[in-house]
This record gives sequence, C-alpha cells and structure tokens, in this order.
Amino acid sequence: MNWDRLVFELHGLKIYKKLNWLNELPLDEAEYVFRECCGSSEWATRMARSRPFPMLDHLFVRADEIWAALSPADLLEAIAADDDIDAGVVTVPEVRRKLADAMSLYISRFGFRFVLRTADKSADEILAICHSRLGNSPATELMIATEEQRKITEDRLGKLLER
Repeated sequence: MNWDRLVFELHGLKIYKKLNWLNELPLDEAEYVFRECCGSSEWATRMARSRPFPMLDHLFVRADEIWAALSPADLLEAIAADDDIDAGVVTVPEVRRKLADAMSLYISRFGFRFVLRTADKSADEILAICHSRLGNSPATELMIATEEQRKITEDRLGKLLER
C-alpha cells in the first residue's frame, strides 16, 4: 500500500469537507469566517456571496479576483485590521528594539502599518526588509504592502480549510 498517497487522499478529503462546510454556512457566518482571513469587510462580504465554490481552485481564484477589485480604502482596511508583526516574539532585546523602531518609522512615513508575509523569515531578515522598504514612494509601498496582505490572506484561506 502506498501510505503517502493514502495520507494525501485523506487530507484532500478533509479539505473538501471543509469546503462543503464553508459553502453551507449561513451568509452572516460565512462573512465572519472570511473576515478572519482578511480584514476587509468588502472582501469578506463578496467572498461569502460568491459561494458555493465547487473546487478549491475556484475559491482561490475568486479570492484573488475580489482582492484585485478592492478600492484603496478597502485595502487599507485589510491592512489596518491585521495584527502588527510582533517584535515581542524576537528573543534578542536589541533586535526587538530595532524592529519596533523600524516599524514606527514605517508608520510615520506611510501612514499604515508594515505588512510582510513573515513565514520562514528571521527577525534580521524582517528588519532588513522593513529598512529597505522605507525608501519606497508611498504609492510603491502601498502596492507592496497590499500584495503582502494578499499573500497572508491566501495563507489564511488555506489554513481555514486545513483545521
């Protein structure tokens, strides 16, 4: 018996059961669940109204389509609603202080919080990226920040279906 294949199939079955669960939620509950993935109320409402999703690909394609159609105000709402990168989890006090300082500078410069999909990034990498982005124009930085927020939203959609 191919155990890897069996595990894969069982995992896929679990995800599709979650997709069915998501499709069958009442509208207000679906909006709430989608809001846990993305802080934009417009995105969450449109995702909830786009159901049912027959396949996983439809869910992710629709999420990207809705994201691309959001207004700048909706994108800023998504950014503002999310958690800050937690400098407190960094164990080295000097790096924690530098990261907190860099994020404060970022907010002062751009008017919104620093957004980065931090998976597989060290504190030093996060700090270097934040410093490098401080040189961007506000328009460029908004594009980068919203793309990072889109990636975070996509990750959360995947996790929603895996739990």
